[in-house]
Amino acid sequence: QKEDSIIVGTSTGATYQFQLLPVRMGSLEKRWVRTKPFQHHTHDVRAVAHSSTALISGGLDAQLVIRPLMEKIQKKGYDAALRKFTFPHVSAALGLAGGWRRLAGEGWPSLPPPTLLSAPPLQVPKVPKLPLPAYQLQFSADSSRLLVASARGSVHVLQLLEQPGGCKHLHTLQPPSGSPEAVYLLAASADGHWVAAVGGDWVIHIYNLKCFEHHCTVPTYSCAVTALAIHPSTNNLVIAYSDQQLFEFSIPEKQYTAWSRTVQNCGLHRLWLERDSPITHITFNPKNPSHILLHDLYMFCVLDKSLPLPDDSALLLNQSTLKQLPEAARQRQLHAFKICKKFQPLLFADLLEENCLVMVERPIMDIKTQLPLPVQQKKFGT
Repeated sequence: QKEDSIIVGTSTGATYQFQLLPVRMGSLEKRWVRTKPFQHHTHDVRAVAHSSTALISGGLDAQLVIRPLMEKIQKKGYDAALRKFTFPHVSAALGLAGGWRRLAGEGWPSLPPPTLLSAPPLQVPKVPKLPLPAYQLQFSADSSRLLVASARGSVHVLQLLEQPGGCKHLHTLQPPSGSPEAVYLLAASADGHWVAAVGGDWVIHIYNLKCFEHHCTVPTYSCAVTALAIHPSTNNLVIAYSDQQLFEFSIPEKQYTAWSRTVQNCGLHRLWLERDSPITHITFNPKNPSHILLHDLYMFCVLDKSLPLPDDSALLLNQSTLKQLPEAARQRQLHAFKICKKFQPLLFADLLEENCLVMVERPIMDIKTQLPLPVQQKKFGT
């Protein structure tokens, strides 16, 4: 709510803006007037918000809608488009088990029958009492430590014990100047040396897990971090932001990499920057250090740093075109982005050891069929 504007949601899926306007031109008397009705939800609107440039609503239909106020926006761009988001923008918390078998004579994995996890969870004994709630849990690569993201910028480091079970508190990592914001994203390095932590103030802190010291802070950027990961061989931190920008920061050298500076100088493709869905997960191909694997809800991308970046005149989604070209022409058309967009909402994607890619989809209709019926409006004469 602002002093001269109110947004209201209804049980029929509608959102209305009311503005305090003069009764007539030049009059000091003002009245609340309904100025903008919007019908972007199919079910009950449960939450509303009002920013300086947009009306925001969340509905029982599992959608978050951002409706820009065009009179408040100076130029066309990302902020001027209607945005609809489905599902929370956090990668699904899944673990991948080893021991996959291969079919004889074929290169495809033979999967064991699926198992439904219906047994009650086992409580870990002797867990140290930590202040304030945990916002994310992250295991180290060797599973010997558990990193706990907590409030006010802190990260607790727990040592997991084999005998007699349980864990013990090793250290609590704190940003140098403190922070009132909770940590909501963690990324640990494969060698167990580093952890990157992102708080609600959008600042990324890097900690040394060998000596439990603050190592450095990534230069501040004006958007929220949606995903980040540390490369297993270079210890470069790859960061995706809510405005679809990508950065690569060298943790050992405490600065952006040469490739990252090239990206910022050349700019990313217009169609990449105009995507609605933020990157939710980043991982890497261990057999090809130049490959960065990332995805959002509707797209999986292999970003090949060894290839040139596409400019706006190039076809961003050119994979089907490349298949039809002779080899010489194909080489001229190659660029860094290899994108697949055939997925329904993609909640998780990661590599297994033997060139296998596991992907988890959740069709939106699976959600909608379980929702209660929307409030029915009785029409006149029916």
